[in-house]
Amino acid sequence: MKRRDFFKVISAAGTSMSVPATFTIHSLLNKAYAASPQYNNAQFDVGALQSARPLLQRFPQVINVFLYGGPSELSGNLSIIDNIAANSQSSYTNNIPGIAQLQNDASGNGKITPRGFWGNSGGPGGNSGAGGDIMEFLVENNYMTVYRTMMKRTNDTRSHRESIFQTQKGTTDVESRPGIGTTLANLLYMNRADIAGHSLLGGKNIEDLILPFVSFEGESTVFAPDPDNSLPLRLRYTTLGEDLENPFNPNDYEDNNRNNIFTDLVSAVNTQSSNRFNSVMNSFASRKILGENIGNLEAAFEAPIRVSNAGISAADLATDFTDNGDGTSTLNYPNNQFARQIRAAVTLAVENPDSLYIQVGNVGLGGWDDHNNGCDRYAGRMNDLFSALQVAVKHIKYAGTQTAGISNTPGNSTLSRRTDNILINVYGEFGRRCNLNGSCGWDHGNCQNLFTLGGAATRPAGALGKVVGTTVRNGDAGTNNQFQVPVAGSYEFEPASVAASIYAAFGVQNPQALTADEVLNPAGSAPIDETQPNSQALLF
Repeated sequence: MKRRDFFKVISAAGTSMSVPATFTIHSLLNKAYAASPQYNNAQFDVGALQSARPLLQRFPQVINVFLYGGPSELSGNLSIIDNIAANSQSSYTNNIPGIAQLQNDASGNGKITPRGFWGNSGGPGGNSGAGGDIMEFLVENNYMTVYRTMMKRTNDTRSHRESIFQTQKGTTDVESRPGIGTTLANLLYMNRADIAGHSLLGGKNIEDLILPFVSFEGESTVFAPDPDNSLPLRLRYTTLGEDLENPFNPNDYEDNNRNNIFTDLVSAVNTQSSNRFNSVMNSFASRKILGENIGNLEAAFEAPIRVSNAGISAADLATDFTDNGDGTSTLNYPNNQFARQIRAAVTLAVENPDSLYIQVGNVGLGGWDDHNNGCDRYAGRMNDLFSALQVAVKHIKYAGTQTAGISNTPGNSTLSRRTDNILINVYGEFGRRCNLNGSCGWDHGNCQNLFTLGGAATRPAGALGKVVGTTVRNGDAGTNNQFQVPVAGSYEFEPASVAASIYAAFGVQNPQALTADEVLNPAGSAPIDETQPNSQALLF
């Protein structure tokens, strides 16, 4: 992102919202505001949070990966593909050979992994799957849990706009509420006296955090403003580019004359003693701090991600690293735009524990609105997504001191803190029908997967390494109106439960108060129950 473009965007931060990718402001946004969330009803208790999560040294850091367009859930759920294929309008087996066969069958062409993910034909190492082999690795090694039954019932709309707003605002009250990131910022700011100088903030005050709320997708609905509550400038979200380019460095402008004007203005302000210039001076001071910090992040982003082999088990070396043979190991992100964006987000979280909520979108993957040609495009995008996430969780794990003997961040600088407070959530606005339509695609549905990774210190014991939720096909055979839905008795939750879980992770004891909708969902949505057991038995 060019710096002059950056300042156009940042000047609008906190006053506008949008949805990127293929969805435009004009087609999706309707700025109508009413009541704010019930902040005063939210029971915020950091003491209870620390008691429940004794390993948590800093507040959680959430990286939210939003898949605009609504991806099919099939990549993470082929558990009933036999039944789906037998009743589909178009042939699954003709259009996607091997999708209804186990990887270990005699043909060698099967794509179904042991946990029912969409893997490569014949197993890992191919390039025809939809990320399923990587999902197997992530679940097997306790990096990730997959929830297969995130189901909209309180408002079952399948429109992009309303569904995006529901998932990124954490409520069915789509017109009148701020985004999840803004709600979290307001919550912390309103309780600032209780957390001033707290260890969960690294001894800082909430108003002194550097880059606490960041978007890598430009303007974002997740940071839609609260019209009834104005945040301090430092708590409003900032947009950053995928290369962590430093837009606050005055020595790196394209326009040197403009830089000279800026320098003269700083000098003029500094000669004034009147209090009426204090806010301006504080803004310049904030700009200097941001410039220095983002400059450091740029350097970390550009450095190889190397850690010492000392303390890493042979098994971890074999599965997690490229061994350089010189006493160091390197993590290598894929060479594509989306992977660079994920690397930037993880670098920001690792290097800057002040960053509490980071939004990442579809950049480099395209949209997921696969009404047609999904057979050709979907699997490759899912592979790109999970190839990047696989490196990201290792990057987080080996950057912090929760891994014995490892304390090296990119560039081999020392990081003297745990990084198991960093978690990644991956989902979209909805799922897809399971019927393969006549255009080799899937139309809008309401049941989707939530992939949640990392953040062990923010979760109860045993929360990671599971597949939760069981589905059944619903709808008449040979018609387009066929869906995967939660089977009777299966664990399921609303999209707003993702937001409720985030608020709970920051110390809200009753996050339903922040997700409630007086009309459609007056009781609000409960946090995800991460103590739920595995639902999926291994297929082989």
